[in-house]
Formats: sequence, C-alpha cells, structure tokens
Amino acid sequence: MKSNEIKLLKLIYYNIGAQFCREGNGKGGVVIYSHNSLNFTVIDFHKYSTNKDIEIVGVKLTINTIIIYIISLYRSPTGNFRHFLQTLDGILLSLNSHISHTIICGDTNVNNLTDNNQKKNLNNMLLSHNLTNIINFPTRITNSSASAIDNIFLNITCFDDYYVYPIKNDLSDHDGQMVK
Repeated sequence: MKSNEIKLLKLIYYNIGAQFCREGNGKGGVVIYSHNSLNFTVIDFHKYSTNKDIEIVGVKLTINTIIIYIISLYRSPTGNFRHFLQTLDGILLSLNSHISHTIICGDTNVNNLTDNNQKKNLNNMLLSHNLTNIINFPTRITNSSASAIDNIFLNITCFDDYYVYPIKNDLSDHDGQMVK
C-alpha cells in the first residue's frame, strides 16, 4: 500500500502507530496500528529500511512502568538475506533486546516449518537477543504447499505466559496470527 492508501484504511479504535511504505516495486511495506487507549512513541527505523531487504517499523509502548518494544518487518523472498540479518541484529543491539520486553512480528519469508540455513541463521541471531519464534503452524497455505513465513518472536524470559493461534482471513494470501 502507498502512504495515502494506508491513511484511507480506518480501523475503529485504532490509529496508525508507525509505517513504512515502499515506493515502486508493488507489494511490501509495513504498518503498526495501536489501540487509541495506548501510550506509545514511534521508533524511527526509516534509515534502516531498504526496499525488499528489510522494511521495518517500531513503536515503544509504555504500560504502567513496563516498556515494550514492538517491531513489525517485511523481507522479500528476493531480498538480501545477509543484509536483513545484519541490520536486524544492529537494531536489536541498540534496543538492548536481550533484557527488554521485545516483540517482533512480520513476514520474514523464512519458512519455520522446514529445516533450512536461513531459519537456522535467523533463529541463532535472535536467540543471541533472547528472542524465540513462537509460530509453529502454517501461515500461508496454497493448493501445493504450506509454510510458516510469517513469524512472531518474543523474549520469553519477559513473556512467559502467552498463547498464539492462527486467524483465517480473506484479506491476504497469508493468515494472521494472534498472540495473547
């Protein structure tokens, strides 16, 4: 979606928290919507976003005395995977993610249902920040395949009581995920 199209998409009780819109190349981009009762600040990741390699946005949510970093990202299957890993690692280092309440969600285009080098490299890098993938069910199902390329990563030392499940929808060729 283009920036002007996102502004047209109104969700009751929600506001746009952060957005990155890819100009050209179609598809891609990320947005975080925040409930209008929540206090947040946008984390400026724009300088890190590179079309197709890593498109990333974030918000810093404050609930009582707890600070939660919420990051949403997209990586194209044709993007530079090494650049994606290095950039994400640098961002997480700057946030001290290994000790913070951090949630990363998005389409990494790394299939978590099969053993592969991209999955191993991504999971190892995220583990160095105490982040663990919690999606273990298909998020994109076609007539010929099922994959888990949409992921949610949590610092499970901070979030130890959670439940995650798929949300079927007709908005995309990917199913949504809900974590409580």
